[in-house]
Amino acid sequence: MGTYKFGTSNIPLTYSKLELDEKVLSLIDKMPSLFSFQRLCNQLLQEADNEGKLRKEPDTEYSTIHLTTDDIQAISKILWNLILERKIYTVFNAYPYCRESQDTVFSKL
Repeated sequence: MGTYKFGTSNIPLTYSKLELDEKVLSLIDKMPSLFSFQRLCNQLLQEADNEGKLRKEPDTEYSTIHLTTDDIQAISKILWNLILERKIYTVFNAYPYCRESQDTVFSKL
C-alpha cells in the first residue's frame, strides 16, 4: 500500500545540467512564438514526470507537484542565456487583462 501526499510538493528534477539545457531548448522549439514561463515549466514538469526524471519517494502519489526553487532558478539562467544570445526576448505586459499578466512572457526571435 502506498502513500498519498496532499497539497503541493516541490520535487526536484534529476536532469544533469546538460540534459536540462537540452530539454528546455527542445521545449522552446516546440512552443509557439509567444510562450510563458509558467507554461514552459509546466511542460517541463510533465515531461520530466513521464521520463521518470523527478525525485519522487517510492510508492508515493502526489496531489500537486511543483518545481523546486533551485530548478526554477536553473531554468531562469537558461532563459537568461538565450536572451543574451538574442534567441528570445521578454514581452512586457503581454496580457494586461488576463491571468497570464502575472506571468513572464517570452518571444522567439
